[in-house]
Amino acid sequence: MNGALYNQAEHKDDKIKIARDEWQQTQARLHITNDTGGIWNEPTIKIIFTPNWGGDKLETKKTLPALNVNESADFFIPFDFYEPPNKSPLTICLQIYLEGDESKTDEHYWCVWFDIVD
Repeated sequence: MNGALYNQAEHKDDKIKIARDEWQQTQARLHITNDTGGIWNEPTIKIIFTPNWGGDKLETKKTLPALNVNESADFFIPFDFYEPPNKSPLTICLQIYLEGDESKTDEHYWCVWFDIVD
């Protein structure tokens, strides 16, 4: 993630297609490496699912184990806690913000867009 900080507008056309009936079984793997030079005592990630038409947004925060300098960790984000709206066509943006002792800025985030197909 540290090397792939994206502005969501730059990647809006890089959509991943996913069938609506596969959404609940899908998960994302987030690989985080602490290359800041300082220990992250309680890094957190903020996870946001937002449909393209702006309604029914879901936001949650997760605290990760401490990360020492140059240490890495994988975190799995299940999609089953977010129910996509019953709209068609539908695009959903998944945003992940990273906050650690050396990274307290909204500019440190990753974003991917999903086209939900029926």
